[in-house]
Amino acid sequence: MRYKLILKEDAVKSLYFYHLAPKNINKIISLEYQYRTNKALFKINSDKYRYRLCNGWNIYPGRDPNSLTLEEVHDGICKFRKSENGCNQIYMFRYPPFKMLGKNMANTLKNKGIYRIDLYQIFPLLNYVDWGYVMSNSDNKKLNKSYYLNVTPLKYFNNYDDNASMRFAAMNHISISPKMCYIPKEYFVSIPIPNTIEDIFKYEERR
Repeated sequence: MRYKLILKEDAVKSLYFYHLAPKNINKIISLEYQYRTNKALFKINSDKYRYRLCNGWNIYPGRDPNSLTLEEVHDGICKFRKSENGCNQIYMFRYPPFKMLGKNMANTLKNKGIYRIDLYQIFPLLNYVDWGYVMSNSDNKKLNKSYYLNVTPLKYFNNYDDNASMRFAAMNHISISPKMCYIPKEYFVSIPIPNTIEDIFKYEERR
């Protein structure tokens, strides 16, 4: 299967992941949640997929990306991801991005919040976890829980390029599919934006 549920817990009591979202949110929501409850918000956050659906992913070949309806965008994303839950995914990084990664990252983080989630704690809320691929490319090696348990912050950010067009692709990440299409506020905490890689360690407390 492409998607694997979390295996039984090991000696590590917590496995933290981090999500980048607007400040002061009261739930972490998926595109599916937006599609069902707020079409205007869905449009804002799904517009980046329009070009890919018509040209990169070849779901709607020859179409003008701007001509796609919201339903076509929604269904096209699900078709590309080969799942009816294709829009019901929330992406999370193993370690939080920090300002000293570069000027572009610092600008991105300026108006964002970073939220820490214990993956073990939210497991009952999920349909599945997709552990992702190296460099976010499905042609590369498939990742697993062991990778995220053992990767160090230095190794995790080793391939980051602040000038790359898809900067976040170098930060290996997972996607989760929440049963309610969102993660409630009681399951995550807001953390200060890290300035340096050294700041990350105080958020871990994992062993």
